[in-house]
Amino acid sequence: MIRVCPVRSSPRSLCFISQYFLATALLIVVGLIGCTSANTTAKTLSLDGLRQSELAMSDDARTAYVVPAGKDMTVSLGTLESGSVLRLGILPLCSSDAVVEGRVYVGNRLVNTVRVPDGQRWRDYRIEMSGYGQPGEPCRVVLDSPFPFQLAPCELVSTLATRPNVLVFLVDTLRPDHLGSYGYHRNTSPNLDAFARDAVRFTHMVSQSSWTRPAVASLFTGAYPSVHGARDRADVIHGDIPTLAEALRDAGYEGHGYVSNPNVLPVWGFSRGFSRYVNATAKAGKHANDGLVVDAAIAGLRNVMGRPWYLYVHTVGPHAPYEPPAPYERRFVTSSELGGKEEIERRRTIDLYDGEIAFTDAQFGRLVDELKRQGTYNNSLIIV
Repeated sequence: MIRVCPVRSSPRSLCFISQYFLATALLIVVGLIGCTSANTTAKTLSLDGLRQSELAMSDDARTAYVVPAGKDMTVSLGTLESGSVLRLGILPLCSSDAVVEGRVYVGNRLVNTVRVPDGQRWRDYRIEMSGYGQPGEPCRVVLDSPFPFQLAPCELVSTLATRPNVLVFLVDTLRPDHLGSYGYHRNTSPNLDAFARDAVRFTHMVSQSSWTRPAVASLFTGAYPSVHGARDRADVIHGDIPTLAEALRDAGYEGHGYVSNPNVLPVWGFSRGFSRYVNATAKAGKHANDGLVVDAAIAGLRNVMGRPWYLYVHTVGPHAPYEPPAPYERRFVTSSELGGKEEIERRRTIDLYDGEIAFTDAQFGRLVDELKRQGTYNNSLIIV
């Protein structure tokens, strides 16, 4: 539900937004300067010594390393272990015919090569490494690029990691009394109901606001809107308020957010602490499709395997307008046409709302099935 109110801008909010767009402009300028003068000096790269940016792309924001132009730039990955996988993500910063090339070595053996053409989008790779050598052998990536580029991630992980993962699955504007596990008479939520039987079900919760930004900011921070500051249309989460993603990052977790509501985008401070934050329906039009959000989350899960992860998945199916995709738009149809025009329209609206819930429930089921397929369901804290 959206609360209609006058926009009240605070100097702090406007300052944050101005800094956001200024930083974006500076990143573009730095990239263009780098495009005109490539440094081809070979060197060893220390990721800790590289500048990091959180403004990679509008629909796929990552905390990424900014790598200057160069040739034979070597990143040490540590030593090979059983189950080792190389995770590598590359985004070119310049529009040209040139490519970013990476050569992967175990010891002195070249085991893989990647070539990333310009395209203004991230290219992600997972390279199985353990079959190329013996445990204890050094691994490295050697990078060539005539122009600057961004790098995130670039690390060797072990698929044998056992730390528990964290999934927060949020369904925007979902009424609990329209779910079977809370007594609803329609079968709107078979997947959520099955999950509830396998989980702890809470019977009383009060949202901290009637609309998305302050409510979700309270979930992220554990603070009231009057404390975290994201109350009105131009407001952002105060930078000095710690977030769940930051706490989990500091504990060694990699955070990925997949969202479909513009009120929780990075410009409002919601990406802080996440390694990757994706607006999964940026190009989907006026009504976001929760299937696209879960598609992105599943792809992200496959990429992050081997790291303890925190996943935030924000769906909006039950949010107006009520336009469930086929066949869910006919899943629930009130048979009686008795009553006046307004009553018939009210019942039809409820039918469509329930169809939206059923579609989003099916997407939650897909995500749970992927966790079970990967073998991580029983090792994950899942919060709906």
